[in-house]
Amino acid sequence: MPVITSVENSRVKEVLRLRKARERARSGLFVAEGPREVTRAREAGLAIRATYFAPALLEWDTGEEVDGRVLRKLSYRAEPEGVLAVVEIPQRALPASATLILVAVGVEKPGNLGAMARTADAAGADALLVADGNCDPWN
Repeated sequence: MPVITSVENSRVKEVLRLRKARERARSGLFVAEGPREVTRAREAGLAIRATYFAPALLEWDTGEEVDGRVLRKLSYRAEPEGVLAVVEIPQRALPASATLILVAVGVEKPGNLGAMARTADAAGADALLVADGNCDPWN
């Protein structure tokens, strides 16, 4: 497959649309950015629809090659790490035997929700529920 070199490429435009919460909700997709995040999505068994990487920034084993300029356009970060993936938002049911659930209500900042998720994980919580639309957990 040829290297994607244009920010006008239709696949690039599809990824850029996922910056909007409305488009993430409509499509059921989100963007995982960076080698750690993409690897974690893989290891968690999430369905990865597409992976884009810039060989000039990072060696990566699978996906579509893009040049550095395209990856910088796709990236949320000022200094992209070289890879991002389009991932399906998982749909999971609450475990019937759940004993500890963190319910996040009124959280406005994604960083705060992330801290709550890490704390819930460290405490052994069975689930984290985001109970309102103030904060998009897939942002």
